[in-house]
Amino acid sequence: MNRYTAKRYTNAGLTLRLSEWAARAGMSYSTLHRRLHQYKQSMAQALSDPVRPGRKRGFKPKRRQAPQRSTVGSNVLRSWGRA
Repeated sequence: MNRYTAKRYTNAGLTLRLSEWAARAGMSYSTLHRRLHQYKQSMAQALSDPVRPGRKRGFKPKRRQAPQRSTVGSNVLRSWGRA
């Protein structure tokens, strides 16, 4: 959020917006916000706790496709009238 009304947080003498702190820590904005406001952690604790790797919502791994079968032989048989 790039507005002048964005709240700034200070940690170790550095003052940044929450989105900037999250980017520096390698976590999402919502994770950091939840740690501060829902779990009532201090800024230092919220930034130092490791981020648990997980699946993003809505992410579905690609399904493996069956290998393509060759259609050359069947086309030859069709052209001869045997298929």
